[in-house]
Amino acid sequence: MDIDFMTCSAEDVIARSMRLHPGLYVEALFWAANTHTQAAALMVHDATAREVAKRCAADCHNVALAVGPPQAPLLTAWINLGTLSFGERIQAFTVACRLQCVNFALAKAIIGRT
Repeated sequence: MDIDFMTCSAEDVIARSMRLHPGLYVEALFWAANTHTQAAALMVHDATAREVAKRCAADCHNVALAVGPPQAPLLTAWINLGTLSFGERIQAFTVACRLQCVNFALAKAIIGRT
């Protein structure tokens, strides 16, 4: 699935990850959730940062569960992006960008169009 990163939306980037490498996408979402959980555990002196990290971890985890494992024989995953909260959409987009090697400046431009 080819997309034009200069005109695509965040939803297009997320959908591309779900179609091209669904298993890897779910694993990356769980990995991101684990990273945020570990960061929250280290933030003992900043309650606000700890809560933000916990919320990010929950968002990643929720998206990973919503996408679910790829279904054989199609080996594709799908989720209705309209059902995601704002935080879940941001986490889903961030992980999809990392998997597709989208640099920060381009990711910022894509999210700005959405």
